[in-house]
Amino acid sequence: MRKQYKILLVVAVLAIGTIVVWRYYSNNLLKEQYWNALQQQEKEYIDKFYKSSFRGIVTYIKRYEETPIKYVVSITDSLKNETTIGKVEIKVFSNVSEGDTITKHSNTFELLINGHSGKGKAIVKYNLE
Repeated sequence: MRKQYKILLVVAVLAIGTIVVWRYYSNNLLKEQYWNALQQQEKEYIDKFYKSSFRGIVTYIKRYEETPIKYVVSITDSLKNETTIGKVEIKVFSNVSEGDTITKHSNTFELLINGHSGKGKAIVKYNLE
């Protein structure tokens, strides 16, 4: 009888171990798929912004508290269409204010600014973390 109990105990431990390992593997696989999907979405957003061109007036600027070099900027064009640039670092953007004109040509990250303090060029930097 004792031999049967040992065999039953070993089978039970192996079954529990298999279930634990399978759940851990499934959770990690799900997390990795989710992370890859987020990265792909971010790359597509950056690519879309890079290829886009627009001209408009800066209507909204918000500075992120946790990362003060990153901004959300909304731009409204002459047709009242709004373009939002979110969570990006924009170099030389501290002197831009709402109401300034901003222009972006396709296949570049440069924003040409014509504002209160004269003309300037800001470079948009995206972090692919």
